[in-house]
Amino acid sequence: MDGPNLRNSRYVGILAVASCLILIGGWLVRPRDLPEKAAPTPSETELEQLARRTERRSLDSMAKYFARVANDVEPSVAYARRAQVSGIVWDEGRLVTSPIADSNAPLAFSVTTSSTEVDGHPAIWGPNLPLAAVGIDQKFLLTPVRRATSLPQSGEWVLAVWRTGLTSTFAAGNFRQTVSTDCGTTPVDEVVSSLVLVEAMRGGGLFDIDGQLVGMMLPCGARMIVVAAASIQRILTGANTIEQRVRGSYGLGLEPLSPEEQDYFGTTKGLLVREVWTGLAGDSLRAGDVVMAVDGVDLMTPENLRAMTTSSDAPVELSILRASKRLTVALPRIGIETEPRATPAGAGVTLESPRTEYHIGTVRPDSPAARAGLLAGDRVVRIDQAEPRSLDQVNRRLSDDKRLPVWFEVHRGGRRWGTLVR
Repeated sequence: MDGPNLRNSRYVGILAVASCLILIGGWLVRPRDLPEKAAPTPSETELEQLARRTERRSLDSMAKYFARVANDVEPSVAYARRAQVSGIVWDEGRLVTSPIADSNAPLAFSVTTSSTEVDGHPAIWGPNLPLAAVGIDQKFLLTPVRRATSLPQSGEWVLAVWRTGLTSTFAAGNFRQTVSTDCGTTPVDEVVSSLVLVEAMRGGGLFDIDGQLVGMMLPCGARMIVVAAASIQRILTGANTIEQRVRGSYGLGLEPLSPEEQDYFGTTKGLLVREVWTGLAGDSLRAGDVVMAVDGVDLMTPENLRAMTTSSDAPVELSILRASKRLTVALPRIGIETEPRATPAGAGVTLESPRTEYHIGTVRPDSPAARAGLLAGDRVVRIDQAEPRSLDQVNRRLSDDKRLPVWFEVHRGGRRWGTLVR
C-alpha cells in the first residue's frame, strides 16, 4: 500500500474508535429514571398564612387608594374652628355645614381649608333646616366639591371625609340604599351605608370612590344621617327667601291666609303666624296671630317682611291681630348681617307662665283633625286661641263636627304649630 492510502485508512480508523468511545461514554452517563415523588401538601396553617398575606396585600392597596381619594377631596372639606364642625365648599361663594348653636349661624365664621383660612357670614339657616349655608368672599379661590350625578350601586365602596382642625380623617364603608325621611319639617333623602356615624363627623362629606360627593353627614333630630347631595341642593334652592330668613332669625313661620282662614280670623290682610319655634326671638308670638303691619307698614306679601331682616339697633314693631284684638309687639331686630343674640330685657316681649298641655292620644283616620295635620302625640296648647281647661274639652272639640271650624295650636318638635280643623 502506498503512503497516501495508508494515511487515509489510519484516519478513518481513528474516527471510528472515537465514535465508539463517545457512544460508550454517553451510554454510561445517560440519566437514570428517577423514582417519582409527590410534591409536599401544604398544611392548613400554611394555606391560612398564604391567604392572609394575599388579603393583606389587597387591603393595603385599598387603604392606599382610599387615602389618595381622601387627599384629592381634602381641598373641598373645610373646618369651622369656632363651631368645631366640618363643612363642604359647595360652590365658589358658599360653604354648607352643620347647623350651629342649635338653629342659628354666628356672624364671624372662620373657615379653614388645606390651603387657606377665610371668614364667612351666615347666608341660610333656620331651626327647620338640617344644614346651614355660609357665604364666602369670592376673591378667595376655594375648591368647590364635585357632586355625584348618580348614586353608587348597592355594595360599592364609599368614603366619609371630615376635619378636626387642619387634620382630615376618613373612613370607608359600603353603600346600601337611600330612604326618604323627615328632618324636623324638612323632607330629605337619607343615604344608608355600613358606616357608623359619630358626632365628630358633623358637616363632613360622603364620597364615592371617584371622589364625587354623595351626601353630607348632618344631624337629623337625635341621630346623625347622611343627607343626599340632591336633597341639599333642593334645600339651598328653596331656602334663600325672605320667609326663611325670618324663620331663621325669629323662629316665625308666616304664610298668607287661605280663604277658610280669612273667614275664620275675619281678615283678608296680613300674614298668619303658622309656627313659632321656641327659644328664638319671636317666641312671644302665638301660632294663630295675624301680623298686620311691620314698623307701621301694612303687611301685604312676604316681601314686606324684609324690614325684619335689616340691621338696626331699634326693635321691630309688629302690629298683630290676636283673638279679634289689635296688639303691638316689639321684637329685637335681627338682620342677616347681625349675629343672633338672646332677647334683651325690655324689648316688649311678654313672658308667659308655664302652660298645661294635653296630649292627643289618637287621631282617627280620615277625620277632620287628621286632614288638618294633627298627629297622635301632639300637645294641645290652645283651642281657638284660649288655653283648654281640661282634657275632656280637648276631646270634645276634636270630636264635635258641629262646632267646626276650630283653630288648634299644638306643641310639636320644638315648635308651636297651628292649623284650622274644619
